[in-house]
Amino acid sequence: MGIYTSSGVLAYKVNGASLNTVLTLNPGNYNTVVQEWDQCGGSAKTPVAISVAGVQSGGSVQVTAPLNNSTVSPSVQFVASATTSCAAGVGAVGIYTAPGCLLIRSLAPH
Repeated sequence: MGIYTSSGVLAYKVNGASLNTVLTLNPGNYNTVVQEWDQCGGSAKTPVAISVAGVQSGGSVQVTAPLNNSTVSPSVQFVASATTSCAAGVGAVGIYTAPGCLLIRSLAPH
């Protein structure tokens, strides 16, 4: 059996008819697939869509634009602010367009 975290990315594989494991994934949305391969050359699979939340460190990100689930034009304005419990403050703010795909990162002023 195996777990694909995205198309063609086999993240975990085990010999046998069952699996039980923990995978550490970056925050984002995933269209995972759990698949089995039998001894006769056949296979079966089940898609499992998941959303991995970011680890909170006592801070938050407030996005005021665009609104969640809104329809936007190709030029999208993002407006956001961040806070943290870290004594040194927020180090950077980024926009991810897909899991692991950082579009832009802005460093906070010191």
